[in-house]
Amino acid sequence: MALFRKGKKTQAPAVGSGSADPAATAFDAAGYGLVPDSAIALDVYLGDSRLAAASKACLQNDWTVADRLLDDVGGDWDTRFLYVGVIADSAKNDDSWLQAWLAAQPESANAAVVHASALHALASSVRGGQAASLTTREQFEGFHRISREADDAAARAAELAPDDPSPWVIRIISALGRQIPHDEFRPLFAEAARRAPLHRRAHTYAHQYWLAKWFGSDELAERFVLEETARAPKSAMAFELRIHYAQELWLRNNLDKRPEGDISTFYRTGPGRPLLDEALDAFWTGEVPAGGGLGTIDQNLLAWALYQTERYDEACDVWTAVGGSMSGGYPWQYYKDKAGVFRLFRQRSFLESSRKPVATATHG
Repeated sequence: MALFRKGKKTQAPAVGSGSADPAATAFDAAGYGLVPDSAIALDVYLGDSRLAAASKACLQNDWTVADRLLDDVGGDWDTRFLYVGVIADSAKNDDSWLQAWLAAQPESANAAVVHASALHALASSVRGGQAASLTTREQFEGFHRISREADDAAARAAELAPDDPSPWVIRIISALGRQIPHDEFRPLFAEAARRAPLHRRAHTYAHQYWLAKWFGSDELAERFVLEETARAPKSAMAFELRIHYAQELWLRNNLDKRPEGDISTFYRTGPGRPLLDEALDAFWTGEVPAGGGLGTIDQNLLAWALYQTERYDEACDVWTAVGGSMSGGYPWQYYKDKAGVFRLFRQRSFLESSRKPVATATHG
């Protein structure tokens, strides 16, 4: 299926840059049906109004909105895990609402899994993001102590919700920090995968564990990816896992040969390009993924990657769906001025595409 129309060639700025583009200074966002540049910002709620309402209610000491939201998610395990993490993040400065929830509903699976996620986030905060050589003994001790508490809390949540993979995914993440051996890690992943065979975060975090730079090897990481993607080769899980694996190898072999962080090359001329083709042709069928949560994360990545591969018309469809919701992390983590680069790539996509502003189309 031929989905892409080639636009005029443009050179993407190096990763880490974000300077204004003179050609885009007169960009008519409204004319293209887009939100204004001023509306573009990191959106921790990923365009999901119910998630935003639940998280903000927690900050007002009302946990009942979050409780109902998690009930309503049902068996959409990817979305549930995303919601749990965002809601738990509301406790980072004041967890009084979470403690009140646990006291009021000590047998609540929702409260228990949010508690486990909040403890994991706290452990990560205590450790900090510095290299091991720059991390103090006190930070490591605090990290390991709270990580064990998070794992215990996740085990409790698993008892309260036997069908929910979310506690097991939290235990997988905790295992990375606690550096548990292979024979202890495998059962954790097996429990998560048994409940949700295509759970995306269970697979991406397990993949991290099996990488040589963590606790595995090239052989173990490759075997994990091949075995898991073979079970459902045209799933979102499989696409994400394949591209993470290919990207890890590419970065390791090429990062010292290019400007630091120039991951855009991975999509422009590297192995990311055919993987993007496959994602669109094989199971997204060229349609923009709908909905909030992981859908918005996917849309951010798709818009960025389609721009990098000069598929401007298709990129425009995705930018329109994204609106002003910029996801955290990949791919924007590679840029100093994240919002500036988001705006720049969105502008260039439309200027290089066959799309015309409404005023131009009407009066041209």
